[in-house]
Amino acid sequence: MQLNIEGVKETQCEYQHMEKISNNVDRILTHVDETLNTTGLELDNKSKLVGTGDPKIDDMVLAIIPFEGTCGSHHHHPRHRHRRGRQPHYKSLHFSLFQHETINKTGYDPLTAKANRSSKQLGTAEGTSITSGLDGLSSILVAKLTLRLKNHKGSISIVGGTNNLKRSDHPVVGGTKDFLFVQGYVTSSAIDVKGPTVVYKIGFHLYWPPYPPRAS
Repeated sequence: MQLNIEGVKETQCEYQHMEKISNNVDRILTHVDETLNTTGLELDNKSKLVGTGDPKIDDMVLAIIPFEGTCGSHHHHPRHRHRRGRQPHYKSLHFSLFQHETINKTGYDPLTAKANRSSKQLGTAEGTSITSGLDGLSSILVAKLTLRLKNHKGSISIVGGTNNLKRSDHPVVGGTKDFLFVQGYVTSSAIDVKGPTVVYKIGFHLYWPPYPPRAS
C-alpha cells in the first residue's frame, strides 16, 4: 500500500497554521483583560478598545489576520467557508371582517364574515371612544377585538385616533392566545352609515416577529 506523503505534509502544515492563530488569539485576549483590569472598564467594552489607538493591542490584532503559510514547496491559503445565514421567517395574516355598531347601545359589537348582519359571526368588538373633534366625528379609540377564526383564536388590542366617516388606521398594541406577540395595524372604514346600525369594514394586517418557543 502506498502512503500519500503529500497529504500528510498538507495536514501537518494546516495544523501548524491553525495552532499559530490560536496562540495569537490567546495573547490578544490576555492583553485585553490586563488592559481592562488596569483601566477599570467593563468586559463588554473589549471590542471598543481594538483599533482605537492602543499600539500594543493594534499590533496584536494584526497578528491574527490569516497569513499564507509555507511548508516546503507548497503554499496554502486559508480556506473560508461561507454559510448562507438562514433568513428569519415572519408569519403574517391579512383579512377583513365587518363590525355592526348600534348607536347609543352598549355591549359587544358583532364582527361578521360579510357586511350582512346575518352572515357568520367570527368575533366581537368592545371598547370605548372619547370625542376629540369639534365636529363630533373624530375620537380616540381603545378597543379589544376577540376573534374566533378557523385556525386562530384570541384577542387583539388596538388604540389610536378614528374618524366616523374616513378610513382610520389603528396600531396593534398586543394580543392573547394565538395572537400573542402580534404586531401590525387594523383599519376601519364606514360602508353603511344609514339607520341605527353603522357597518364598518375592519381590515386586519397582522405580523408575528420570530421568537423562541414559549416554555411549557
